[in-house]
This record gives sequence, structure tokens and C-alpha cells, in this order.
Amino acid sequence: MGDVEFRLVLVGLALVIAAAAVAIRLYVLRRPRRRMKATGLGPGTYLFTSKSCLDCAPVRERLAERTDFREIAWEDQPEVFERLGVEMVPATLVVEEDDSGWLWHGESPEMISAR
Repeated sequence: MGDVEFRLVLVGLALVIAAAAVAIRLYVLRRPRRRMKATGLGPGTYLFTSKSCLDCAPVRERLAERTDFREIAWEDQPEVFERLGVEMVPATLVVEEDDSGWLWHGESPEMISAR
């Protein structure tokens, strides 16, 4: 295999990997909200973030316009992420009085209208 063919194979492989990453991200973002028990947080709205999260700032701004919320950063409280099973950021959690909650990856119009 020549140098040109090798480079074409590498470019093709990179495109396949990029397409797979985009497909996985779209699948995760389209997942519906998840019902969960959120013991220890108390009632309210929570935004899970990370310092390296590029999508967190816009969600933070929209939430700040519509509702009071508390932010939980991965770097500050990784044990909360692990205990609740938060796998990606941004994620929004609405906790009710009985410690039941709904978790969305990103921001959900349902969550905004619920508060």
C-alpha cells in the first residue's frame, strides 16, 4: 500500500470514528428523562456541570432566567455524581419533596415548564 492509499484509509477511519461519536452523542441527548431517588439533596432544581463543559454555560443562563437552581460541579462533588449515576454534563435534576426526582441530560422543556 502506498503513502496516498494509507492516508486515505486513515482519513476514512477518522470519519467513521467521528460519525460514531456524533451518533452516540445524539442518542444520549435524545434519551428521555430518568426517574430516580435523590436522597440527600432536598427539593429543588440542580444543574450538574464540569469546568471543561462547553455546553454548561448556556444551560446555566437559561435556568437562571426561569428558576432558582443549585449547581453541582464534578470537580467539587464527584461523590454526588457517582451516587446519583449522573454520567454526562450538563444534566438537570428536579427533586420533589419526597426525594423522588427526574434527571435530564442537558436541559428539558418539560423541566422548565414543571417549575
